[in-house]
Amino acid sequence: MSAHSGILPGPFSGGSDTHVYFGWYHGHERDFPIWMRRLPRLARFLSEFGAQAVPRGPAAAFMQPDRWPNLDWERLGHKHSLQISFMDRHVERAAYDSFDAWAEATQQYQAEVLRRHIQEIRRLKYRPNGGFTLFCWNDAKDHPAVTWAVISADDSRKLAYDAVAQACAPVIVVADRLPSTLLPGSSLEANIHVVSDLRTTLRGAKVRATLTIGSAQPLNWTWTGDCPADYVTRVGSVPVLIPIGTPSGTTVSLNIEMQHADHTPTHNSTAITTTL
Repeated sequence: MSAHSGILPGPFSGGSDTHVYFGWYHGHERDFPIWMRRLPRLARFLSEFGAQAVPRGPAAAFMQPDRWPNLDWERLGHKHSLQISFMDRHVERAAYDSFDAWAEATQQYQAEVLRRHIQEIRRLKYRPNGGFTLFCWNDAKDHPAVTWAVISADDSRKLAYDAVAQACAPVIVVADRLPSTLLPGSSLEANIHVVSDLRTTLRGAKVRATLTIGSAQPLNWTWTGDCPADYVTRVGSVPVLIPIGTPSGTTVSLNIEMQHADHTPTHNSTAITTTL
């Protein structure tokens, strides 16, 4: 039991649970796995992470959406928790023509941040991660706000709700994430893991990986085997080689699917090629 939350390790303390806000207060959400590799001790238990998201529909009435883009930003920050300076870092309001489009984008961003963080945390199952909590689950019914919650004050679900549910499924398949951009001629290996929280061995599971580079013929890999109970299994790796001469702007997609009679999780990762 710790009397304090979010305390980093120091000379006289092993630290407590960790607060991380990559993709919100600092850095990019892609920085999170890099940070965990460098300081694995801090990944033992995460109690705060994520991003704010704007409610939609009736739940957003307190924001007066019809005034877009001239909302009362000061009031929303002072009384309804909106951190607009941080929001603009990641989902800039000036890029959207309507309140609904902006709200949708904030929810998509929140869902992506939570999904990616949880997937990475679960791959560190017991080594050293022992779990996590969300900050927070739902907004107070008597005080609508813009927060990190995945359920709005009127009990409507944000997009992140389903993203969290999928990332917390008993069995997930996860691949190393592709960089946001890749250069022609570059190559890397994407490792694939199956994370199982089941109390029994998952027998005869099949994992299929499909790599697509633009309009070229997709490349496929397949593995079959058992996944031990309560364990993270490394399935294999996919070589990603971008041919010389690949046009800038080409989409590179890595899709992973596990096939089993009881569990069929999927994982998707994309990148865009660029030129120097």
